[in-house]
Amino acid sequence: MVEGYAVISVTRPLDYEMVPKGMIYLTVMAKDGGNPPLNSTVPVTVEVIDENDNPPEFSKSSYIIKISENLIAGATVLVVNATDLDSSREFGQASLIYSLEGSSQFRLNSRSGELTTTALLDREQKSEYILIVRAVDGGVGPQQKTGIATVQVPIPHRDNQSLDTGGGPLPSGGGDRQTSLAPEPAIPGSCLNLSNPDPEPKPCPNPSPH
Repeated sequence: MVEGYAVISVTRPLDYEMVPKGMIYLTVMAKDGGNPPLNSTVPVTVEVIDENDNPPEFSKSSYIIKISENLIAGATVLVVNATDLDSSREFGQASLIYSLEGSSQFRLNSRSGELTTTALLDREQKSEYILIVRAVDGGVGPQQKTGIATVQVPIPHRDNQSLDTGGGPLPSGGGDRQTSLAPEPAIPGSCLNLSNPDPEPKPCPNPSPH
């Protein structure tokens, strides 16, 4: 009692996330000293206002993803996810906005966290990308909180060199390679038919005179 008034105080700090729906329901009773004593009750509802006291946190502080060279533009390579323990819509999970730094070759959906390519990735131009992803909550000014993670994207080597066939296509054989070897020892000036090799070398025909 303070100067004839009843004062309601907390015995420990309140945590919005620990209060169901942010509401506390109390019943206050006033009783006199009569015999018998008389009393009266009144319901009291306490609404707890959420404070932005939890920063967003990504499921990992660092992601490493490997993708194929020459991956087409618009392909999804990763979906990042951050969690905010603030349970209100104002500061919690529903308020998160994602952003990306590091390369224009990638795009990050600000709401879903989906990371996609914006162009064809060529290892000869760049062999690795280091990206920074951020998740910010709905706080304003100094009350806004941010979660940060890095994304490392190494581009594996892919051999772009092919056998020089003089501009013509390589013969196909169901994906199998056929190798023909000249007999040993091979006679200088002898010819070998690669389509149907003969173990016995034969002299090459003389070229027609021009």
